[in-house]
Amino acid sequence: MTNCTATYQTEQIDLKTLADAVNALWIMLAGVLCFLLQAGFGLLEVGSVRAKNSQNIMIKNLLDACVGAFAYFAFGYGLAYGDGNQVFGFSKFFLVGETDFVGFFFQFVFASSTATIVSGAVAERCRFRAYLIYSFVLTGFIYPVGTHWVWSPDGFLAAHVSDFAGGGAVHMVGGIAALSGAWILGPRIGRFEKEETTGKWISKPIPPHNQTLAALGAFILWTGFFPFNGASGLNIATPGGVTQTGRILVVTVMAGASGGITLLCTGKVHLGRWDLSMVINGILSGMVSVCSCCNVIHPAIGIVVGCGGSLVFYAMSLVEEKFGIDDPLGASSLHGGSGAFGLIVGVGLLGDPLLGGEGLFYTGSFTKFLWQLLAGSLFFAWSFGTCSIMFYAMKKGGIFRVSKDSEIIGMDTHHHGGAAYDMSSINDGKQLEMKNKNSWLVKGSF
Repeated sequence: MTNCTATYQTEQIDLKTLADAVNALWIMLAGVLCFLLQAGFGLLEVGSVRAKNSQNIMIKNLLDACVGAFAYFAFGYGLAYGDGNQVFGFSKFFLVGETDFVGFFFQFVFASSTATIVSGAVAERCRFRAYLIYSFVLTGFIYPVGTHWVWSPDGFLAAHVSDFAGGGAVHMVGGIAALSGAWILGPRIGRFEKEETTGKWISKPIPPHNQTLAALGAFILWTGFFPFNGASGLNIATPGGVTQTGRILVVTVMAGASGGITLLCTGKVHLGRWDLSMVINGILSGMVSVCSCCNVIHPAIGIVVGCGGSLVFYAMSLVEEKFGIDDPLGASSLHGGSGAFGLIVGVGLLGDPLLGGEGLFYTGSFTKFLWQLLAGSLFFAWSFGTCSIMFYAMKKGGIFRVSKDSEIIGMDTHHHGGAAYDMSSINDGKQLEMKNKNSWLVKGSF
């Protein structure tokens, strides 16, 4: 009997060890794939701005990861998940006393994404040193406090608010930070013109230089959203874990598809064309909108949320344009607006009790909806308030915006030693074509 008991206990321990290993491997792989979001953001941003700032965009995206790693390692993780009070943690700084390194790695990937969101909103006119400062402060201090509220067991919102994959803690905080930055920094030269008779600002869109790169970035981001949402439950080797993860992946893909088709049609009606950038932003805003609620809704509801989130993005971007706010990537409305929609509407109204939700449309109770609304309001106030102070201080200190000459020439040449693209080979090709304009090669005889 003793031997049987010992054997049974050993098997139980082995099964638990195996489950822990599977969960850890799942989170590690998901974290690695989520890290590719940085590449997606970089390509999307580069393609969406002018060629003269391409190198500047890419070095900033790379340094988001570098600066973010140090900031989150030193301060951010401790503020988010260290032992503390209901507002922030005050232990585990520099990972002292921490043994869950897999958990740190996964959370760092989320943190670095928040700073990257702001990059698109201040593109083409933000000084390099200012970028490094706000990236460190946002990743090391502002973002972690918000995540402590909702994701740490000690947080004052943790027992009441659902924010599964960070529609509020990641996307709203990053999106509202982007809104603050774009507003205080001001528009790019030539983006708006003031009409002398009415005093109104007239929008003068600045076209992107490479929509192909932007679309490729969108595909990478779409891929990265699958582990971003799917792995936010942290454990897959649990009863029902595989089913829930699979459902979340389907919700994510359907929300993205729904958002893309919604804005494709919206662009045709409003702009009179089938617009690629509208499809890209629709896909991304659709996926952002289900980050908070993807664990408590069915795929069919994901289609509804993705559609609604994409329309919120588009409406918010039009309002920003009316107020003269220049956000080259639409990052503030895409992450801030769509993230808020999913946090408040997706969870507060549409969360299915059979999946662990408490949505108003199912329960008839306003309790969950009001908690989600409170969380959204607090995320907005915290991010906008703290970031506005930071950005305004940098503006008053004269370190936030590049000089007029630098902006006109382009930061690649002015800051980084030369253009991102070597045009000499193209010019050489043109000269050769002119020289041989009567040859069979140029005439296309073959």
